[in-house]
Amino acid sequence: MRRSRLRPMAFAAIVVCAAGCGSDPAVAFARLVERAGSWGASMEFALQLAADGMVPRAYVDDLMQTASEELATLSLQIDDAQGVDDDMKRTASAACTGLAATAADAARAHGTPRASSIRELEQQLRAAAQQARAAAR
Repeated sequence: MRRSRLRPMAFAAIVVCAAGCGSDPAVAFARLVERAGSWGASMEFALQLAADGMVPRAYVDDLMQTASEELATLSLQIDDAQGVDDDMKRTASAACTGLAATAADAARAHGTPRASSIRELEQQLRAAAQQARAAAR
């Protein structure tokens, strides 16, 4: 049997961090929703770069496909979140699902979604994350 190579102080730091990190379900939920909002910001930025001719269309298509897949996964995780208000979960899940659909449609059609639609969904996600953080206090 091999002994762990962790030093006692490192082990203690890990235990303290694990105990304190993510212990509040509202904070964990807020982080999850913020990740979804970040995908919206990434989509907007990529579209802006493409419009300025700074990235190829293939990059945008790939980003939209990846965003749609990641957002679909995040939407399921939002739905499964425990210890969070159901209305808050529904609102965040709907915005996340809408953003995933927007990205999937853009990837499939090689189209350009309206930045205002993306921004609106992103703002809904940011507001939900802020609401969750406020509930944690």
